[in-house]
This record gives sequence, structure tokens and C-alpha cells, in this order.
Amino acid sequence: MYILIADDHDLFRGGIRALLQQLDNITICEASNRDEISAQLDNQVQPDILLLDLDMPGVGSVDNVKEICTAAPKVAVMITSGNDAPHIIDSCFCAGALGFLPKSSSADIMLLAIQTVYAGEMYIPSKIYHHEQKQVVLTPRQREVYTLLTEGNSNKEIARVLNISESTVKQHMTILFRKLDVSSRVQALQKASVAHI
Repeated sequence: MYILIADDHDLFRGGIRALLQQLDNITICEASNRDEISAQLDNQVQPDILLLDLDMPGVGSVDNVKEICTAAPKVAVMITSGNDAPHIIDSCFCAGALGFLPKSSSADIMLLAIQTVYAGEMYIPSKIYHHEQKQVVLTPRQREVYTLLTEGNSNKEIARVLNISESTVKQHMTILFRKLDVSSRVQALQKASVAHI
């Protein structure tokens, strides 16, 4: 996994680097402004994930996020920001981001988010799916996993049907349980029987 940490605060970049070094087989580089981001994305070997501070110099708007996502379509862009208002999160996803991580998130959530985005799935923070109407937003893959779960399949069986690893299934389950606000498979099945998901 090759990650570019883009943030204008040295302390934040250093903290994220220390956290990400817990992961196996990881390469980390850093950028503190838009020009450094562009230079890294212009390299022959591009990062798998760009962890992008929405409020750093040269970014600061959804339009700039869209420009970056368009310029590097193979790079999974995950936004970090202290502003996690639902409309900001929505706008970042519309601009092409694959994930949004509030800066108030815990270390465990950040690692989960990185692994989710690296697996090619969207990481949507709880803020956006626990709003007033309690709407549950599932990615196509999460919907597949949830459908197989409701049909009574084990994690191993779901992994075989979808041709993914069992650990990836477990990651999806963790996110599904959070989105559904449940803590077990039984509760998830009960939710399916009463919710239009």
C-alpha cells in the first residue's frame, strides 16, 4: 500500500505517519501544499491512496478536490477535515472522493477507513448515515454482502460467492453493523425485515 499524506500541518502528518506504520507493507510519502501533491501525482508510480486535507493551501474547496480526482483517476482520494457537516461530506463524494474521514475520528477508525478505501470501497462516516431520517447508505458491494448475509450465508460462504477474502468480508461486516446501528448478525437480520435496504 502506497499512501500520500497531504496536509499543511507537520504535526498532523507526523501523527498519521506513525499510525499508518502499524500496517504491513506500506510506503508513505508527504505533501504540504498543492504543488507538492501535483508533483507526487505526476510521478510514474502513483500512490494507491491520497489522504487529502480539505482545508490545506491550494485545496480548500470541492472544486479543487474534483480537479485532483480527475487528474489522478486511479488514485483513491480520501478527504480529511475538521468540518464534517453532511453537505460537505456529500459534496466531496460528488467530486470523486472515495472516502471522508473527520479529523475527530479515532485511530482505529482511521485504519479501518484506509483499509476500506484500499479495498476499493467507499468509506462513509457515520455522520452522513445517522442523520435525522436514519437513512442507510450502502455501496453496491456492501449491498451484495448484506443480501448474502440475510440469505443465511457465513463469512466464508460470502467470500467464496463474491471471490474476495474472508478478512475483506469481515471489514464489510464491521461497516455494515455500524451503518445499521446493530452489534450482531441476528440484529442485522432483524433490521432487514423491517427496513427497506
